[in-house]
Amino acid sequence: MFVVVSNDHAAADDKPNLPARRAILLGLILLAAFGLRAADAWYRVDIPGIRAAPDEGYSLILARSSWNELIRQTAADTHPPFYYMLLKAWFILVPDTQFMARLLSTLFSMGALAYLFAFTRRLFGERAAWIALVCAAVAPYQVYWGHLARMHALQPLFILMILHHTVGWLSDRRPRDRVLCTVGWILAIQTNYMALTFGLVWGLAVLVWTDAPWRHRLTILPTGLVGLLTMIPWLAVLAQQMDEGPANRGFFQQTVSPIYFYYHSLFGSMEPWAGPGSGVFFYVTLTLFTGVFAAGIKPLGRRWSLWILLLLSPTIPIITAKLSGYTLAERHLLYCLPVFMAYWGMAVTEVVEKGRGFVRNRSQSSIVDHQEGG
Repeated sequence: MFVVVSNDHAAADDKPNLPARRAILLGLILLAAFGLRAADAWYRVDIPGIRAAPDEGYSLILARSSWNELIRQTAADTHPPFYYMLLKAWFILVPDTQFMARLLSTLFSMGALAYLFAFTRRLFGERAAWIALVCAAVAPYQVYWGHLARMHALQPLFILMILHHTVGWLSDRRPRDRVLCTVGWILAIQTNYMALTFGLVWGLAVLVWTDAPWRHRLTILPTGLVGLLTMIPWLAVLAQQMDEGPANRGFFQQTVSPIYFYYHSLFGSMEPWAGPGSGVFFYVTLTLFTGVFAAGIKPLGRRWSLWILLLLSPTIPIITAKLSGYTLAERHLLYCLPVFMAYWGMAVTEVVEKGRGFVRNRSQSSIVDHQEGG
């Protein structure tokens, strides 16, 4: 089972004027998230002592070059040329500065937050969606990487397109969901090669889905193949990059684990390299993180598709990079965060509901004891 819709979702939709109120609140949260990212992006522009995000300078160099030079230089990089071409086109409209490059990524981050709300709401209901949205909007780690002038900041939006419309197709069989899922795959694969490892996880998650007939599961899988076909002109370059390019040089390898990555996404700081934690804050927040994560295990239950997406999305690239000697850092795994944030929203909701139930039961017990005593 993949789709879980809580009762509060259905009940909330019966309230008058809720869509308008929801849209206004969603817009305000997105505006605040945009402001946080834009302010941090501006604050960190070429200021001595402020650590810049890795490789942003490379993005600017390519986007400021000619189209031919952009393609030639990209062939020596470890990513497709789509992001650099998009950034170059953006620079036709705006000044070609580091801040404006970051602003482009920030706009894509706003799209990802909007999709995150819709995706989480569909899976776990209204309350979980608001919690996931607010946490993703204000978490320092996600604020920092949300304005990264690199393709990694764009990938969560495209992965969310794939996930949200996969759920839509398998739940409602709407043709538009399959079309939008295909668009998401084309954009994701053209943005970052990490989409290839995600494709394996996504395919497995679709195959173990138990709420849809096999014919519907099998008809969504070709959407990923369409995206893969768009890589054919670049396959020879990709093979050379993986053999000789920067991808297999471990000189800036960062030690990454799924648990630390998810922990940093909520409690990490605005730093390009998240190291091992220590001190009171670390142990308190790690305990909080572990408790909330554990609270979501039982309600998620045997929904194996979501477990596969949650656990294998970061684990497979981490293992692959470790065994193959490829470079890997937490920023390369930003596309894994949407599923985790949806899970986190559900888990926090579960904690709140259990807390309210505990308080309610205690209050009722106190009333009964008082009556019996009287």
